[in-house]
Amino acid sequence: MFEVTYTEEQLKKCGLNFLRNYAREIGGTPGLMNKADLVAYILDIQSGKISPERKKSGRKPLDLKGVNYGMLGLANIGFEDEDVFSDSYGSECITKGYFETLSEGVGTLTNGETVLVFVPAAFITQYRLKNCDLVVGEWERGRNDSRVLTSVKEINGKIPTEVFSRGNFEKVPAVYPESRISFSGIGGLGNEIDLFAPIGRGQRCVVLYKKGSDEISLIEKIAAVCDDSGIYPIISYVNCRPEDGQYLQSACKEVIWTSFDKSGETHKKAMQIVADRAKRMAESGNHTALIAGSLSSSQDAFGGDFLKYMKQLFSISKNTADSKSVTLFALTDDENVAKQFEPYCNCFIVTDGKSMDIERSYTRRDVALLSERELLVAEKVRSAPTLLPQVKSAMGKAKGKEELLSALEKLF
Repeated sequence: MFEVTYTEEQLKKCGLNFLRNYAREIGGTPGLMNKADLVAYILDIQSGKISPERKKSGRKPLDLKGVNYGMLGLANIGFEDEDVFSDSYGSECITKGYFETLSEGVGTLTNGETVLVFVPAAFITQYRLKNCDLVVGEWERGRNDSRVLTSVKEINGKIPTEVFSRGNFEKVPAVYPESRISFSGIGGLGNEIDLFAPIGRGQRCVVLYKKGSDEISLIEKIAAVCDDSGIYPIISYVNCRPEDGQYLQSACKEVIWTSFDKSGETHKKAMQIVADRAKRMAESGNHTALIAGSLSSSQDAFGGDFLKYMKQLFSISKNTADSKSVTLFALTDDENVAKQFEPYCNCFIVTDGKSMDIERSYTRRDVALLSERELLVAEKVRSAPTLLPQVKSAMGKAKGKEELLSALEKLF
């Protein structure tokens, strides 16, 4: 059977060029068929009613159609050894990388720094690729001993037809967050967040943590909560200690990081990839969380451009009425940096990693995220700061929301 099969509904959404190429890929000979006949033809091949006639070995290898490698600055690119491409997909001719547009109408798949394969212009148009799409596909050797993409299996974790109709996330109007992300699974700190600084999908949240506390553990917890809530987490950690970046990369789904020995341009490129990745995932139908570690490290990396890059991240984060959301968690241990970005956020959390400062932490328009009972309890707690020790104790012991609310109500 074929690695990827499409339904009739999916095929009808595809362009004629895609259908012809796919028919050839599965062994058919599309000729000059119209779209309706071509869809029926492909379905017959997939179901086994028609036996494939075209042999893959007979296809002409793709190349970059006369692109001037020297003009692109790619004449001396050195590819890694073949075993780099022998990955979990089980084939040395399968690769996975971020799509990046170049001049001359072609593109590349990269791992952020190294070019993995070239993407012909026809594929960019056929699959409607955008910068920082995460693409899985097959490649073959072309001219100049280059690697050239020959087929696309996945775009942002989905089969290509599922992202054909995506729009532009930047143009979708923002609405207030109204669907809460539950943090109760991480214990006392999570209970405090849920009640006193609730975080909804599409929230822009600044997290100010105590100097010397375990930021990596906090990032890992946030990513795990998002993943459990059906939200795709992307972690950004630029200008960091290499052991921190490597650990996060092994523990979390998608991590884009740079170590402190890299150049300023490398850090900036990584941050641009982060911003574009969040938009591509949302456009592809995923609720997304962007977790930006250590803003103080980012400030050192970007220098005078720090405010520009961070405002870009904050502007991406939003909830939408007719599309998906991007939720931002921006972490810092610098009080001044936190105050600088507090005007742009709609959720502000102060924590030592184990509990939250209830008096300083808040969420704007939390009425959309809390029930009437929760709002009443939160208001009573804030109006009685002398009872905070008892409140903290109840938060740490409670096993569920109902038990927690009942325990807090008994204090008043």
